Amino acid sequence: MNDIVIVGSGASLINSNLGSKIDSFENVARFGGSEVHLQKYKTDVGEKTTHLFYNTSRDGCRILARYAEENPDFYSSLFLFIHFQKKSTGTYRQELPNVIKVLNKHGIKHELYWSPKYIKFGKHKKTGLSFPAELIKFNRGGRYKYKNKSKHITGGLSAITKLFHEYDKVYLCGFDSLLEETSRYYKRFYDHRHSNRPEAYFHSISKEAQLIHYLIDKYEKISILQGE
Repeated sequence: MNDIVIVGSGASLINSNLGSKIDSFENVARFGGSEVHLQKYKTDVGEKTTHLFYNTSRDGCRILARYAEENPDFYSSLFLFIHFQKKSTGTYRQELPNVIKVLNKHGIKHELYWSPKYIKFGKHKKTGLSFPAELIKFNRGGRYKYKNKSKHITGGLSAITKLFHEYDKVYLCGFDSLLEETSRYYKRFYDHRHSNRPEAYFHSISKEAQLIHYLIDKYEKISILQGE
């Protein structure tokens, strides 16, 4: 069976001892910035990486450009995906060209795609995973309203909806939003302290948790990776 495990960067991975189980998968997807911390936390998060997702935020672009320049062989050995929400942002126009320049310089193949590409929005899109209207309503731009504010999906949900169409079974771990009790402030497994700003500034983590749980309940091919 063609399986993949998507490893979130949540702090719940600490002391999970999932490292060897994660590395036993042929395909392992991770998120930008975590790849340089794997050796230190390998007991809990593993070391293998075959798919890597980056966003086009200012930090995301600058980190990828720096890491790819320092270790091009690593990034050439995997599937690199760069997802964006809007092309009209300053970071997309100003930061992304430098990233592409570095990747092309080292012959690093990559795929640039629209974050909600694999989500169906009512009449706006005819393909992709769909969610019930009573759960969420996307606009034509792939954003949704939450507490009267426009939000866009995270890299986690974007990766899930993309890889859902490419693999027979999708396992998830390190997605702290799926836990019953999570902090309002996001902490990655390699952070020494919680972020001072809620991750939900641009996203609704609680809403996305509902969407992911919906997919888990509806499709047998998506499940949480359990420890021994």
